[in-house]
Amino acid sequence: MTSLQEFSSSLKGQVTTEGDAGYDIKRWAKNAVRKAKYVVYPMDAEDVSKAILFAKANKLDLAICGGGHGSSGASSTEGGVVIDLGKKMNGVRIDEEKKLAYVQGGALWGSVDEASMKYGLVALGGVVSHTGVGGLTTGGGYGWLTGQHGLVVDNLVSATVVTANGDVLTASDTENTDLFWAIRGGGSNFGPVTEFVYRLHEQRAEIYFAEMIFLPDKVPQIANEIEEWSKTQSAETALHLVFAAGPGGRPCVVLMGMHNGSLEEGEARFENFAALGPLLNKSRQMPYPEINNAQESPFVNHAAEHGQNRLFKGAFVPEFDKELLSRIKLAREKMVTDYPATAQSAIIIEFYNSEKVRSVPLEATAYAGRHGNRNLCLALSWTDESLTPHVRQISKDVVASIIPRETGEYGNLSDGETLEGGAEKSVALFGVNYPRLASIKKRYDPENVFRKWYNIIPA
Repeated sequence: MTSLQEFSSSLKGQVTTEGDAGYDIKRWAKNAVRKAKYVVYPMDAEDVSKAILFAKANKLDLAICGGGHGSSGASSTEGGVVIDLGKKMNGVRIDEEKKLAYVQGGALWGSVDEASMKYGLVALGGVVSHTGVGGLTTGGGYGWLTGQHGLVVDNLVSATVVTANGDVLTASDTENTDLFWAIRGGGSNFGPVTEFVYRLHEQRAEIYFAEMIFLPDKVPQIANEIEEWSKTQSAETALHLVFAAGPGGRPCVVLMGMHNGSLEEGEARFENFAALGPLLNKSRQMPYPEINNAQESPFVNHAAEHGQNRLFKGAFVPEFDKELLSRIKLAREKMVTDYPATAQSAIIIEFYNSEKVRSVPLEATAYAGRHGNRNLCLALSWTDESLTPHVRQISKDVVASIIPRETGEYGNLSDGETLEGGAEKSVALFGVNYPRLASIKKRYDPENVFRKWYNIIPA
């Protein structure tokens, strides 16, 4: 199937090109936009299969877009074909009896929370409601409930995958087990997932949410308190520390904490932070789904708005030392002084109880980051277009000033460097799991059609 007319007429969905009313290449990160030749909006897995075969027959670069939330450009293509699942394949169905969620590949986590919480159930999802399920899941997947339920990949029961030759396969512990192993951490290297089936967990309606805004001079006291707090951190408790700009551009440190319990329990777990004298304390009880909108507050870079220049750069934090927070504060101050257009950028460090994640053997899934390290993320944002060619180097310099040695990173915080080159970055990311991934890649994608995210070279 090589002609556009034949391809278009065979679809239940829609194929568009520049100038058509439905053609849409916008992304959450403005710098991740590429001008695709065709954008396909499939209705089902069969449409996805046809789009893959059309791209291959016409030797066109292929990209898969779910939520379009990444900053690396992996969901975009210059002059190629985008299979955009988000427009027409975004449904969520809950099986209350079996405690399963059937989620199409273009759905957003907010939709999953909304559907499942009607039954008092929850999937282990991300921390931002408007991120897509696909990228987060196949890349590993941390969330506020990681301490209790592990990673998203640990809660995946099965998936429907469309492979490079157009086959529509079910991957699970009993069917195509090698493919199931690979997509749980191996990203989009093996084909788009048109449906995920997640295990659901009983979830209380309301949780405790700590939100405290401090002036930067409180950093040493916060560091002391985090060191003590971490020693007794429960599985039900998590914390994000955000170095950002408050209203008016004034630097601040935002503590966002969660306790999956009562107001009284939550206040007890975070009372020592409240005693440090925050500038503002908005801690409260809230409905569980609202926590995944928390990082869209004006203190965290207006994260809900699409179309701004953004780049993620991550690093693992092997161990917490009390000087770490001071280094983060100084690194952000220097960056904003040197590049004032980056003033809305944030640096975030996440603290989850890691026991559940580490309890799964490293080689049980493709995800290789089960060492209990914390995630550091530079969420770089800039308003001066002339900075765009330089932001990747800026992000490297900032992160290196905080963590001087190479510690690896969480793949979902990719800065896009993986789109341009060989397998060196992928080998580092997947570690001991890389050889098996390369072998599975050869079986399901020998021509390396899917190569947009930490590309695995077929063995």
